[in-house]
Amino acid sequence: SRSQAVYKEPSLVGAVILIAGTTVGAGILALPAVTQPVGFVPSTAALLVAWVYMATTGLLIAEVALAEMASSGKVSTSLQS
Repeated sequence: SRSQAVYKEPSLVGAVILIAGTTVGAGILALPAVTQPVGFVPSTAALLVAWVYMATTGLLIAEVALAEMASSGKVSTSLQS
């Protein structure tokens, strides 16, 4: 039998999971090893600053997408539409 893709409506939970996955991605696992020579406190501060930046920009993109959906009446949107 052939499997077909099923469209699911975008949700807030999906957006939160996407943002969390982005901030915890593979890079966050490698950064402590690379920044080890600098020390624990400076590398932790740098990681926190990077996390705040990524979380903020992710939330801003989500806000723009929601505003676009509200103004256009569409149930979904993307960066290309």
